[in-house]
Amino acid sequence: MPAALAPFDPALWRSCDPYLYGIDLFNCGFYWEAHESLEAVWVAAGRRTEAGRFIQGLIQIAVAHLKEIQGFDATAKKMALKGIEKLGVRRRTYLGVDVCAFCALVRTHFCQDASTPVKINLDLAD
Repeated sequence: MPAALAPFDPALWRSCDPYLYGIDLFNCGFYWEAHESLEAVWVAAGRRTEAGRFIQGLIQIAVAHLKEIQGFDATAKKMALKGIEKLGVRRRTYLGVDVCAFCALVRTHFCQDASTPVKINLDLAD
């Protein structure tokens, strides 16, 4: 069980080490560890808040990668698409993530070309 964090303020995402660490872990292919780090942030954000749903989407996409590695491609695709739904593609950038660009990468990876690596590129100026 992840350690409890202070309440997560979306405006202060740049100073939330577990969020940033979770993104780094995801980008390095440590999907289980990314899931664990981001889960603590999800709880701190409030699971039903806008930020909470967004972070849950990132977690689901990390889990999708795990399922893909395990050879469960159909489950991976389903989980990735659920994650995209949670991200709220109507936004431009949220919590440093260019949502449209990231969702396009995820769709391409899980629906067309699994060789294309999915990375979360944070815009620190967001």
